[in-house]
Amino acid sequence: MSWIREANQAGARLRLACDEVGISLRTYKRWYRGGKVTADKRPEAIRPEPMNKLSEYEQQVILDVCNESRFASLPPTQIVPALLDDGLYYGSESTYYRLLKQHGQLQHRGRSLAPRVAKAPETFTANGPRQVFCWDITYLPSNVRNQFFYLYMLEDLYSRPRVSNDNPFAESLFRTCKYRPEWPSAGFKSLDEAREWVLKFTRWYNYEHKHSKLRFVTPEQRHTGQDKAILAKRKAVMEAAKAQHSVRWGKRQVRNCTPGGANNP
Repeated sequence: MSWIREANQAGARLRLACDEVGISLRTYKRWYRGGKVTADKRPEAIRPEPMNKLSEYEQQVILDVCNESRFASLPPTQIVPALLDDGLYYGSESTYYRLLKQHGQLQHRGRSLAPRVAKAPETFTANGPRQVFCWDITYLPSNVRNQFFYLYMLEDLYSRPRVSNDNPFAESLFRTCKYRPEWPSAGFKSLDEAREWVLKFTRWYNYEHKHSKLRFVTPEQRHTGQDKAILAKRKAVMEAAKAQHSVRWGKRQVRNCTPGGANNP
């Protein structure tokens, strides 16, 4: 830029000086404004690496974790809380998503489809277990065409922060059920097989599935009050990670670890 200015001040036409260095006059005017040179905003421009960038080793650790068998069908929003429970913090969910996208692995994991946006319904709330229940019915396919089994579901609202008149959360539970990786897409062979599968799913849902509206703790942990200690531990792990890599965190706060639910949205 200084060479162009010197040539122009010596009498050279500005457009010709720009042509000599391989940029257009418009680019020069965009870069040089008010007597100052602005940053190069071209997509292909070489820029210094940000101070908070993860090393190649740290990036590979995250990719390896995401591809572990226990996490292969889970999104980063489920992986990060699970690692926090183990006392490990490698990065935020957005970092995981960015790395997965960069390496061509950002897909809807398992059998899940893209989420749909629905209008928020009228809601009820529960402040403790066994106060409000919601229910619904769905079909479970058999391996015989046009033959189905009925699944009657009864859900304690306290494992969910809200419920509405038209049971969208019951429908959400059914969706979670039918998009599990082990869902028998060819149908159930018998009523006993369907019952056995639903019992296994129920145990997984209550004791293993981390619910987003509950700050990613399980319904069982919320019902028994374990969520407070679990979330406090997660916060401590993230605070330690922030203290160790303060430049990466900047002014950002750690994620909200207040127990979730009706009174803590």
